[in-house]
Amino acid sequence: MLLLSKLLRNVEIAKLILTDKCIKCNYRFFGVTKRNYSTDDNSSELKVERLKARSVLSVEGSDSLNFLQDLTTNDIRLLEDSSKCIFSAFLNAKGKVIHDTIIYKPENQDIFLVECDISSIEALQVHMTMYRGRRRVEIRSVENELNVWAIYNPSEGNIGEIDLGENVVVCPDPRVSYLGLRVLAPAGLDVAKKINNKGTSTSNVSFYKSLRYKLGIGEGAREIPYGRYSPTEVNCDFLNGICSRKNMYIGQEAAMKEDKAVKQKSRLMPIFLEILKMRSFPLNTPIEDVMRKRKTPVGYLRGNQGRVGIGLMKVSEALHQANIRVGQILGHCARPPWWPNEEDDISKKII
Repeated sequence: MLLLSKLLRNVEIAKLILTDKCIKCNYRFFGVTKRNYSTDDNSSELKVERLKARSVLSVEGSDSLNFLQDLTTNDIRLLEDSSKCIFSAFLNAKGKVIHDTIIYKPENQDIFLVECDISSIEALQVHMTMYRGRRRVEIRSVENELNVWAIYNPSEGNIGEIDLGENVVVCPDPRVSYLGLRVLAPAGLDVAKKINNKGTSTSNVSFYKSLRYKLGIGEGAREIPYGRYSPTEVNCDFLNGICSRKNMYIGQEAAMKEDKAVKQKSRLMPIFLEILKMRSFPLNTPIEDVMRKRKTPVGYLRGNQGRVGIGLMKVSEALHQANIRVGQILGHCARPPWWPNEEDDISKKII
């Protein structure tokens, strides 16, 4: 019986190694290429999707800029100069990410709009209120007034500008160009229908999540649990979410000390599984090397949608590990195309 089980395991490994050839040479993962990380499902079409898992807080008042500047990892002053929106994180005192956000500054308005996970919007509002003090700032939820949308083309990173009329905030996703445009629209406006009139099509349900997973980009409290990961573990530095020139903000010193102390860096990375049907795994399922040379996992799963997922991986080991296993399913861990160039030492890119 033991001999049979070993034989079956060797057959699985051999099968995975054979399918790995195209991955090693061309970064082609089940229809995903290094060039564009596109999919097989009408990837040339412009897609529109309402992101129902995201919501918005309004931060208004004469002290709102300095208030947010002291709380977040990125430089809020960029919104006063050129950027329409920025990616930024809120940290706790221990330097761990508690909220991943995209912050917008509508034109000609003395207001900031903070997009966050809908399940943690109340927690973020409480966090802000706790640090408000006597500053002239009003914080309120506008989840019933604004909806968050994404407009993107998986085969083309930069899709240009789209005019959706007044009272609609449209800007390139500040993280990577592969994610297209981010849109804040009034609750009564169906952006999908408006875009359809221009000859485009709406995306399949949750297709945007699959795209994020293929890029190795986490989003929301489920994939980035409250107070568990450092900014670099969720790729804030690679995603333009950290400004090293800023003065002190909450959690900055603790985050810097931890990054310097940790010898083996971990980051969110895309996972591609050899499975044809839709199947989900429990969060934090261990990700192991196929040959089982290590006693400890090379990472932990943070979410999957069918055969594509995202995991917190030990970078040096994941990049040198050709094959992985999630439960009884074989697969691969990939290096995202938007990471620094191969010749750059990833471990030195940490703040």
